[in-house]
Amino acid sequence: MEITDWAHSKEKFKLETVQKGVYKLSEIPESLEKYYNFNDYISHHNQKKTLTEKIYQGVKHLMFKKKLNLINQYTSQKTLKILDYGCGVGEFVSYLKDNGHQADGFEPNENARKIAIDNGVRLVNESLNQHKYDVICLYHVLEHIEDIDDKLKMLYNHLNYDGILIIAVPNHDAFDAKYYKTCWAAWDVPRHIWHFNKNGLRNLIESYSFKLIKRKPLWFDALYISMISETYKKSSRLKGLMVGLISNLSGLFTKNYSSNQFVFKKLK
Repeated sequence: MEITDWAHSKEKFKLETVQKGVYKLSEIPESLEKYYNFNDYISHHNQKKTLTEKIYQGVKHLMFKKKLNLINQYTSQKTLKILDYGCGVGEFVSYLKDNGHQADGFEPNENARKIAIDNGVRLVNESLNQHKYDVICLYHVLEHIEDIDDKLKMLYNHLNYDGILIIAVPNHDAFDAKYYKTCWAAWDVPRHIWHFNKNGLRNLIESYSFKLIKRKPLWFDALYISMISETYKKSSRLKGLMVGLISNLSGLFTKNYSSNQFVFKKLK
């Protein structure tokens, strides 16, 4: 499959099948950093200038509460040590601290990291040193990581006994993915190196001594991704909103939602 980087460079990239339900970029650019450094890459800034940015920021803050509720559902401690791996500008880390938890962030992008530091967010380096966590979150991060094998082994080692790993990724078997085909915004090549369906992601993570204990849809993702996909087709965001709603309705029957969040427990 050949996908265009509609969001930025307009270059074309090919995907190849790695295992059932899992695709990977066949050729990864030598330097990925330049593909992230553009004004429309929303997760690396906190601006609220355009309508899209305002919607994104509003939904993001609404989701903070839902993310914390999910964490509390599968943990028992009142005060948790939590790592937001790939924290962007660090707003979720700040939210966790404001709600009584010990929270760190890791962010590789220089521009996002600077904003996080300026906002007083505590960042750790890539090795995580001797830190151990009760919960590690990767919200729309795993698909960006080139060497998944090393990272998953490292994250396993930095989780406490019975620790929780939460991963959210797009699902290329969702209705909106099939509707938009190569214009589906969640392909987001080459920033997204990996692409999963729900079973592909589960099988991969469970091969690293984790057990899936919950999978939940991210309802807003279908709306947002469909709206962006329509802009790639030079069409109406309103139409994208309708496609996103249909995708969510379809997911109720097929269980294939545009994006899923998976809760895994660390095994011995």
